Amino acid sequence: MIAALLSVSPKAVAAVDDTIGEPTITCATESQVTFALSKATNALPTGDVITIKVWWYTKLMSSNSGDFPLGDSSMGVSLPEGALDGEYTYAAYINNSPTAAKSGGFSVICAPGGYTPVVPSRVFDSRSTGGTLSAGETRSVQVAGHNGVPTSGASAVVLNVTVTETTTAGYLTVSPTGTTRPTASNLNWSPGVTIPNAVTVKLGTDGKIDLYQSGPGTAQVIVDVSGYYRDGVVEAAGGYTPLSPARILDTRTDGGKLTAGESRDLQISGAGGIPASNVSAVVLNVTVSETTTGGYLSVNPTGTANTWISNLNWAKAGVTIPNSVVVKVGDGGKVTLLQSGPGTAQVIVDVAGYFLGGTPTQDGMFVALPPARLMDTRQTALVPIAGGRDLWKSFAGLNGFYFVRASAAVVNVTVTQTMAGGYLTVFPTTPPYGPPPTASNLNWSAPGTTVPNLVIVRLGGNGTLTFHNGSPGGTHIIADFAGYYIGD
Repeated sequence: MIAALLSVSPKAVAAVDDTIGEPTITCATESQVTFALSKATNALPTGDVITIKVWWYTKLMSSNSGDFPLGDSSMGVSLPEGALDGEYTYAAYINNSPTAAKSGGFSVICAPGGYTPVVPSRVFDSRSTGGTLSAGETRSVQVAGHNGVPTSGASAVVLNVTVTETTTAGYLTVSPTGTTRPTASNLNWSPGVTIPNAVTVKLGTDGKIDLYQSGPGTAQVIVDVSGYYRDGVVEAAGGYTPLSPARILDTRTDGGKLTAGESRDLQISGAGGIPASNVSAVVLNVTVSETTTGGYLSVNPTGTANTWISNLNWAKAGVTIPNSVVVKVGDGGKVTLLQSGPGTAQVIVDVAGYFLGGTPTQDGMFVALPPARLMDTRQTALVPIAGGRDLWKSFAGLNGFYFVRASAAVVNVTVTQTMAGGYLTVFPTTPPYGPPPTASNLNWSAPGTTVPNLVIVRLGGNGTLTFHNGSPGGTHIIADFAGYYIGD
């Protein structure tokens, strides 16, 4: 009888590994952790028992058991009243086997404004669902309820949005469903390009977002999700409050082009819905346009030394390129824009939300740091990172990173001197070292391209990330560090 209870086939282990999804957290007096279960073609025999156990560090917090379901279902594990926000681990067992069929970790962040990273996954791809977005079309996308984003209780999500197969120049606006579309853009492009951008957007009606494609041509749109912020009135330092996107600078109508080497201060506090005080950092969407030569733009806290990091990079004249920027607010509630030159460029800035000031101490809260360079393979590797290869990089020692607890990092990543079209995926370095997730952070369509994008990503062991070059050709990679979220 005991031998029967402990009998587990390789087929059963594969079934559990394939069918337990990313846990979803429901915050309440006793928080609920729900694991999605589905019956796969290689699934467990009817009547086999699955048990899921959850630990906080080494303390067993809860467990639940049940017969493996015949159809799509879920299994909930309740954390006891008073359980703390933080990092938890789980393991799934079959028929009381002492060896887990699957194990992993997840974050429980219930404090309003706290950030929960999830494994990056695709939530929308018009190439396989719905077809191209036509000129002037608005299409709603369901985000809540996907890949660990709860069906309720999330205020905003962190996305990576890519447009491809563009037939004319245009722009894309991402906004909460059920609200008036703002005068703001998240991606801008010229014909035939593939371009990505990170987007932090407030969730709208029923947990949806709207994608508006300006036209006059068509474009395919791909959306990946990498995390979410908890809803509620933010009181903890470092908590995030999303806003409806608002334009706070457009040099085409205010101040004129930034000239070669010019620095220009931009008032953040009190603008676009941001409070006049007690703001530590902001989330911006910054676009450069009408460039006359190649160059780069840096966004720094006003009053700090120029770190010579870059937030946007462009390789030639006539480029329009966007990027999301998370930046610490400096003296007088301002940030400083530095345009490297040697030509000129127009700059447009839209605000998406802000982080509350003070000293963050709670899990899930953001610690804003002065920008610092993590790596530049043009100087360290000398040769480009080969196609299909991975590059591992640790944050240990950067900006005092030896001494902090961090669950996720905010990194501005740029590829340059690309040798073929392709994509880059950034993900946590965690054993076993399998293939990268089915998601991308940067996409480019041709050799000789320079593309930046902001990446908010869960950290692996010892604060390590993997950079996977999905292109058949080599590319150089530049990464700048802007801050981190507290956690384990």
